[in-house]
Amino acid sequence: WIRQGAVRHAGKAVRARDRVVGGEQIVVEAQFEPDHSVGAELLPLDIVHQDRDLLVLNKAAGVVVHPGAGNREHTLQNALLGHDPALACVPRAGLVHRLDKETSGLLIVARTPEVH
Repeated sequence: WIRQGAVRHAGKAVRARDRVVGGEQIVVEAQFEPDHSVGAELLPLDIVHQDRDLLVLNKAAGVVVHPGAGNREHTLQNALLGHDPALACVPRAGLVHRLDKETSGLLIVARTPEVH
């Protein structure tokens, strides 16, 4: 974003080498392109809470959160994209943290880039 001029201080684009001393207000006008590298799948989700900003999911043990080597499909990220295709515009389909495959628990999903 710095190279694209999307990071500004006092109305001017900053450079990576510019120093800050503290207390400055930095504005980041981030643009996120939709990420279609992960496919959407209609898989069941245990949604504990949902509003316009967040989803809270109950992840069962044995479920992989992000696609990776040997797990390109049937992940929580695939299911999220099937549930809400707009999440393709949010980094990692809104997942702000992860749990290991064999760990169960609640996961928070940001539904917009601003919340992420």
